Amino acid sequence: MSTFWIGVYQNVIASLVIAAAAWLALVAALISLNVLRRRAQFRFFGLTKVAHRLRCYTSTVNVKQWGSAGPGGVASFFGPAVPSYEINALVPFVVLWDSGSLDRLPSGLRERLQKWWIIRNVQPEILQSPESARTLVHGGSIVSVGSRTYNSCTAYLHDVLDTELTTSDGLAVLRANPKRLEWRHAGHRGADDEIDFAIVERRSVPQTNTTYFVVAGLTTTGTTGAVAFLAKFWKDLYRVYGVSDFAICLKFNDISNDPIAHLKPDVVYCTPWRRIRRVVGHRRLASLGRMRVPPSHGSGDAGYTRPGLT
Repeated sequence: MSTFWIGVYQNVIASLVIAAAAWLALVAALISLNVLRRRAQFRFFGLTKVAHRLRCYTSTVNVKQWGSAGPGGVASFFGPAVPSYEINALVPFVVLWDSGSLDRLPSGLRERLQKWWIIRNVQPEILQSPESARTLVHGGSIVSVGSRTYNSCTAYLHDVLDTELTTSDGLAVLRANPKRLEWRHAGHRGADDEIDFAIVERRSVPQTNTTYFVVAGLTTTGTTGAVAFLAKFWKDLYRVYGVSDFAICLKFNDISNDPIAHLKPDVVYCTPWRRIRRVVGHRRLASLGRMRVPPSHGSGDAGYTRPGLT
């Protein structure tokens, strides 16, 4: 073989080796970046190697016979149904778990990477809340969407796990004081008001390896905004709270006239307030979108109504 062809073969082989090395370096970089991002995400949402399932429980509305209607009029459907707006509200949360560039790797390589749980493909399971909380499946991360009226998982968190915030009759967000002896209004709206309130709360139960999140509003705007808030600001919440439990009350304004009111929350309550001020100061939390932070813990009306304040 002539010296010319030997040189050509050597150049081709060298190019292939360089291309393979560059591709392997790219894969290694993608894995490293995703590991760093997903480690924080997994810790915040409570996913571990032994408890890696992620479930979203939606509200369940029981439709009575002849109580439903379609484009053609009254329909015969009856039974449990899921509000469509909650499915739509969960879209940004589902997108949050998209593995992005990792999922675009060759299927064989992606399958091999599944053995490392930190970069495995996590797909949220969207389930309608069961009729009884006794049939809830525990373990991993559970996101409860919607208020206690239609969601047994939310009711379970409020009644059994003693969350700090809860909703009442679609008109108020209620807060327990530190001794759990009484309830106070963290947010209240009248039937004709143009405002809405929502809660975003984290509650962990180490005994069952379960981390719960409640995202619920007084109306559809509040619930949709609470889900968007959790999906958009989880990194900031992780920097503030780490893996500790927290409760946040959001306020949304002009909900009838502003089609994107759910993306413009103000914070009217957050806990524990003293720890937030010590870790990140007053301005850090206020920088999360359009949030407005109360001037001090438990003082003034700060955009909401409490008993005794008119």
